[in-house]
Amino acid sequence: MTDLSITAVRQMLFGGTRQHSRLRIGSVVGLLVVSWLTAGLSGLAVGAVVGLVAFVVRPVITVGVAHAGLLVLIPELASVSSLLYVAAFELCLLGVLGSHATMDRPTFALTGGFAVVLGMGVVAVFIWTDVFVTSMFLLAVVGILGYGIHRYERVSLGLVAASTRSPQEDTP
Repeated sequence: MTDLSITAVRQMLFGGTRQHSRLRIGSVVGLLVVSWLTAGLSGLAVGAVVGLVAFVVRPVITVGVAHAGLLVLIPELASVSSLLYVAAFELCLLGVLGSHATMDRPTFALTGGFAVVLGMGVVAVFIWTDVFVTSMFLLAVVGILGYGIHRYERVSLGLVAASTRSPQEDTP
């Protein structure tokens, strides 16, 4: 194989530079270890599937598939040990997400920080209340954030008028 074809294969499989490749490989190995420690052989199987998906599709899709696998691995989240496994699993997924070639450091840091704050908030609400209230809290936070992003995009694209007064209000 020539150097050009090795580079093309690396770009196709890992989606970026050698540094991104190492981050993705390390994150997938971490997912395998955490999955194995969480649920034994079935966890290793889920980790292997997520690992294969990580090298075939975009990292955002991999994170979604991994969360579906997490529901299989940890059906009960009420114990402290389960929360520790979830935290380790999420850190590995953050590495997979950060391995995307177009992800820049400020965006990665902001996304990671927001994920930690949201995760701690959801766990705190879950500890103080029940599953229903926690679900409603999570839906409300996601809804408010989605609306905020929608409004920001409308303003940044210039789709919102500078003045909210109607032409009829201008005349005496």
